[in-house]
Order: sequence, then structure tokens, then C-alpha cells
Amino acid sequence: EQEAKTEELYKKVRGVLNKLTPQKFTTLVSQVQSLPIDNSERLQGVINLVFEKAVDEPSFSVAYAGMCKILSGMQVPGEQQENVNFRKLLVNRCQLEFEKSPDLELNKEAKMREIEECTDPDKRKELQLLMEDEERRMRMKSVGNVRFIGELFKLGMLTTNIMIRCIKQLLSTGYEESLECLCKLLTTIGKDLENKNQDLSPYFDKMREVSLKRGEVSSRVRFMLQDVIDLRQNKWIPRRDDSNPKTMDQIQKDAEKEVLETQMILNSVPQTPPR
Repeated sequence: EQEAKTEELYKKVRGVLNKLTPQKFTTLVSQVQSLPIDNSERLQGVINLVFEKAVDEPSFSVAYAGMCKILSGMQVPGEQQENVNFRKLLVNRCQLEFEKSPDLELNKEAKMREIEECTDPDKRKELQLLMEDEERRMRMKSVGNVRFIGELFKLGMLTTNIMIRCIKQLLSTGYEESLECLCKLLTTIGKDLENKNQDLSPYFDKMREVSLKRGEVSSRVRFMLQDVIDLRQNKWIPRRDDSNPKTMDQIQKDAEKEVLETQMILNSVPQTPPR
């Protein structure tokens, strides 16, 4: 009976998330607040649903982060009789996703071995395409995660220290996927960090150095790095003028357009990162 109630709860949350738009935001978040989320398992389950949706649809991450901000104070009894709250569990989930190794999750070495050992040319090509598709999906997920983390930071859900640690870690790996995530994160929160008197110059010096390494980093990622460097030099004002107030419909259209642009970018085959 309890499992059936939990499944019914998740079904209702999925229904709300599928309908979440700027126009219906307040009504739908109120619906989630009124649901029987009364133990840590259910609270974690709801957080997982919101998190996955935010990562899969980064263009709507502002709305999902806003929802999390409102729900952040929600708390339920934990296993050790102490209360656990929405914000703490959400931060843990973001951290877990951020620290995952893409190669390990993809089981890349085993898949590469399988491709190399395959003698059938058609089967080999199929395996190669499947792995590339899986890599694209993982890149999209990583970019979605850092965009969501950035939006949570802007709403005061994450600290400046956490953001600086994320920037350092993304810059230190050398993977193209990490550099792509770094660009998305700085585009989202760079202005806010500098407004909090954070000196980002050392990180941008390193980015400039990486962007000049022809052959070691793909042109696509080098252009991404240069775009963020230019954005900072332009005092974080994007090339398009987004300063005028927008209607809810314009926000929706912009988000949908960004989804298409992101898919086009991510459909390009990435260069294998240097080890």
C-alpha cells in the first residue's frame, strides 16, 4: 500500500513537471507543496525527478531552480530521527552528478575494446555510432547539470566557495567535455561571482592559454572558450540585447530556440580528449 502511494506521488510530480511553464509556475509549485511528501525516501525521489528534468531540459533550468528555491525549506523525518531537508538532499545530488567520471559511467574502455576486437565492418560501425551517441548524451547531461547548478547559485541555494571549487575542477581535468561545462557555468554565473568580488582572472588566463592550443583542443571548444573570454571583456553583456523586459511567451520561445541550438551543437562529433 505504501509503495502504491509513493508511485502515485511520483506520477503526480511528473505530471506537474511536464506542465511547468512560466505562466503556470505558481499554481504548479503549490500543487507540489500540497502533496504527501512525508518521509526521506519520497523527498529524495521527488528531488531526483526534478533534478533529472532540469538536467534534461537546461533551457528551462531557471524555472526548475525557482521551484527548488521555494521547496528548499521542506523537511521530513530522517532515518536517525533527525530531520532532512530538500536543500541538503538536492545539493548532495548535484555534487554526486558533478563528480561522476564520464568514462567510467560509459564503461568506455570496455566499449573501445569491443569495437577494436569486432571483425564485422558493419557491426563495428554500428558499435562506434552507439558509443558516439552515448557520449553526446553524457555531454548534454553534464552541461545541463552545470547550468542547473549555476541557476541554483544565483538564487542563493549554493555558496560562492562551491562555485569556485567547480570552476577549478572543470579547468584542471583537460577533458573537452569539462571545458564545455566550464564555459556554460561561467556564462551563467561569471557576472554574479565578480559582483561578489571574486577575482576570476587566474581562471581566464588559463582558459586563454588553452584556447590558443591548436591541435590539442578542437576548434569548437576553442571558440567556446574565446566566446566566454569576450563576454567577460564586454562586462558580461551578451551580443544580443536581452535587457528589455520579456513576456512569458517570449521566455518560452527563447528557451525552445536554445534547445534546438544546443542539440545542433551537441550533434557535432567531439574530438577524443587527450589523456
